[in-house]
Amino acid sequence: AVEAKLRPWVTLVHGTLPGWFADDERGFAEPASRSSWWARHVDRTAEALEDLAAGWVPIEDPIGSAFRGHLLGIRPPGRTNPEAAQVAIEGALEATFEAWRLLQSGDAPVMGVFGAPSVFATSPEGTIGGDRVRSQAGQQALDLARDQTLHWEQVLWDPWLRALSDGEMAWPWRSPVDRPELANAFDLVGVVGDHPVALDGNGTTWPYPAGARVDATGGAPLPEELGVALRRIHDRLDEQKLVVAGWGVSTTDDDWRNELLRDVVAQVESAAVDGIPVVGLFHDALLDGYSTAGWGPVPGFAGPRGLVTRNRRLKESGRWLSEHITGRPPAGSLS
Repeated sequence: AVEAKLRPWVTLVHGTLPGWFADDERGFAEPASRSSWWARHVDRTAEALEDLAAGWVPIEDPIGSAFRGHLLGIRPPGRTNPEAAQVAIEGALEATFEAWRLLQSGDAPVMGVFGAPSVFATSPEGTIGGDRVRSQAGQQALDLARDQTLHWEQVLWDPWLRALSDGEMAWPWRSPVDRPELANAFDLVGVVGDHPVALDGNGTTWPYPAGARVDATGGAPLPEELGVALRRIHDRLDEQKLVVAGWGVSTTDDDWRNELLRDVVAQVESAAVDGIPVVGLFHDALLDGYSTAGWGPVPGFAGPRGLVTRNRRLKESGRWLSEHITGRPPAGSLS
């Protein structure tokens, strides 16, 4: 990659953890595992790749990954114990900050990457947010959904934003703790968010908006919500440099991908014009492969996300993005 004049960023954890660490050593939920096995892994990787890495990402979406795997049970390890999930979610964020502490002594920048989906309330009657609900039962269902939405916001958004902006670690299930060393952590803050999420009163996820086209994950991509997320984060973190650290759509329809990608790039460029310090965008992914993205069923090979096929043929979406970046037509394949 370096010889090809690429500047690879290295993500230490993206997806599942090895069983010996997650099960035998209790993963990030165990403080001793974070300070021993995890810290050693960070140090060894940094030493081995320090001359090759353009930048570091400790954990891709630490809170969201733990949330999906330990509370919703839709990703490995597939658990749904609320109390254990709280410990796992806290531990994943602590592991991210621990890796930042170790990596910041090097020359390459460190980016904290966080899931930032817009979350909306929905009722069985199909009403979102503040729209009028006709029946009393529907209103009660929507009130429950709003409670669920607030809880998701307090878990997925508030802890890392408050840590970075205020130097305070806060979770909805415990009192805030002053952590001044975390204020302004990371050289860059990365945002991942393929699509918004709607929640009913039972905490079940639905596409938003209702009736919109969905991809293989069951989510409905809505590029303008990425723009909303960038502005929301900027309002809290002021001049912190931001990166769209992962956006993609799980679909075999590359025409749809191309359309959405153009809208996503337009949102990023619009944010930059408005003075928001967005300095980069990573597409998820380069190559088609087995995908576990999203808040719904695992798309696997049925939901390709790449700009390039598995036989190294450049798709039209990849062709457009390459030419938009470089100003010249790309080659038709990778070799």
